[in-house]
Amino acid sequence: MSPEMTVPLSDLAEGYAVLRVSDRLAQQGVRQSLSRLGQLHPVVAQEIRGQPLEVLDGFKRLRAARELGWKEMRVAPLAVDAVHAKVAVWTLNDGRGLNALEEGWLIRSLYREDQLKQPQIGQLLGRQKSWVCRRLALAECLDATVASDVRLGLLSASAAEELVRLPRGNQEAAARVAVQRGLTVGQTQRMVTDLLGCPDKAAQQRCLATAPGNEKAAPEKSPSRPEVSDAVQVVMDVMYLSRSAARMQARLKRLALASPPDEGVSWREALVEFEPVLAALSAAVRRVAGGDSDGSLQHA
Repeated sequence: MSPEMTVPLSDLAEGYAVLRVSDRLAQQGVRQSLSRLGQLHPVVAQEIRGQPLEVLDGFKRLRAARELGWKEMRVAPLAVDAVHAKVAVWTLNDGRGLNALEEGWLIRSLYREDQLKQPQIGQLLGRQKSWVCRRLALAECLDATVASDVRLGLLSASAAEELVRLPRGNQEAAARVAVQRGLTVGQTQRMVTDLLGCPDKAAQQRCLATAPGNEKAAPEKSPSRPEVSDAVQVVMDVMYLSRSAARMQARLKRLALASPPDEGVSWREALVEFEPVLAALSAAVRRVAGGDSDGSLQHA
């Protein structure tokens, strides 16, 4: 780890925040601590020449500093590649600061994005392959919308672990009930068990409609669990798509240079099918963000 340095907050990126869960209560505590005592520990960030510093540990401190109007923070830079940056996220939390779902997200990232085998991941994290397999299954089986609710702190990770017992197609509706009615983890567990015992969709609908909730919560939306705005969802989507686009460009370059080309899967057909989707998204971005006559985005 390189010597500490003082860094403007604008130079700190949060790409690895997708591996962590947002905790509003903990965030408030960190903000109060920073306000009273100042920064006691440096933020740890990945350092790659020519790129922004990517925070690995200290997301709550960074966000609290921004809320308090700070301009800069102390940072301990770590010169590591993507794989070892994710291992650092694990190590800096001593393997105990991450909940099971966060561990699953980290493992899935190493498995899917960095193409590591499960035994390799286990060796890096000091865990058995069976443990890696279970955590990977947890992350893989969770519906993407439910995962987004967990990341934003609308649904607890423990409740999500119960919802993952349901088929993907049933998780979102159950999660909506859990959020709107302010269900505890125990109530969510009972609701999921009842849903698994339902013989048909009609029975599932009745089960969701009669699920016991927190009597203090509003019938349609719990005041302690605010609805996520489209603007927040767009920011989350942009973060995810930006990282995915960078990985895809690198892989396309490798495929183009492959000799002979990798024809093990129909990736060319997939690209052809993806092209109109990308074009439609680009057109939507131009309409919303504003564009000139030739369709290119305007830059201030």
